Amino acid sequence: MKNIRKIQTKEEADKKSKRNQLIVGIILVGLMILSSVGYAFVHEDNGIGSTTKASYNGFSFLKSGELWGVSISGQNFYFKNLPQDTSNASVSLGSINLNSYSAKPIYFVGFDKSYEATRELITNLGNSVLRYQDACLNGTLCADSELPVKTCSENIIIFSEVQQSSNLNQTKVYTNGNCVYITGDYTLGADAFLYKLLGVK
Repeated sequence: MKNIRKIQTKEEADKKSKRNQLIVGIILVGLMILSSVGYAFVHEDNGIGSTTKASYNGFSFLKSGELWGVSISGQNFYFKNLPQDTSNASVSLGSINLNSYSAKPIYFVGFDKSYEATRELITNLGNSVLRYQDACLNGTLCADSELPVKTCSENIIIFSEVQQSSNLNQTKVYTNGNCVYITGDYTLGADAFLYKLLGVK
C-alpha cells in the first residue's frame, strides 16, 4: 500500500517556505558574524589588519607592508622612509625638479650597490620618465663595457661612495649638471631626493 502524503493548503506551504527561508537567513547571518569575528581576532593577533598612519606637511601617509604610501595630485607614491626620517639627509637639487624627468630617459650608475634604492626610484618615477636603464659615467671606470657611456648632460642618478672618512655616515644628495649623486644610505637618500622632487619637503 502506497504512503499517502498529506495535501497542504497554499497557506501552509507558504508558511513552511517562509519558516525555511528564515532559518537559512539566520544561519547565514550567524556564519557571517562568526567569520568576521574570527577574521578580526586572527588579524589582531598578527598585527596585520591594523593600518598605520602618519602625516607630514599636510600629506597623509598609510603604511602598506614595509612601505609608506601617499597620494600626490592623484598619483600614488611609495617610500621606505617617512619624510621626517630623512631629516638628517642633506639634499641640494639646484634647478632639477619632477618636470626635468618628464618623458625623458633616466640612467642609473651603481645599480649593483643600490638595488632597493633604484627600485624605489623606478617605482615612483616610472610614470614620468620615458625609460630607464643602467649606464656608465663618462670619465669613470666602468665594470660593464656593454653599458652606454653618458655625461651629465643626460639625466643620470649616481650612487656614489662617500669620499671623506669623516662623513661616512652622512647621507647626501647633490647635483652636478643633470647628474644627481646619492651618497651614504642609498635608500634614505633616494627617499629624501624623491620627497624634495615631489614638493613634500
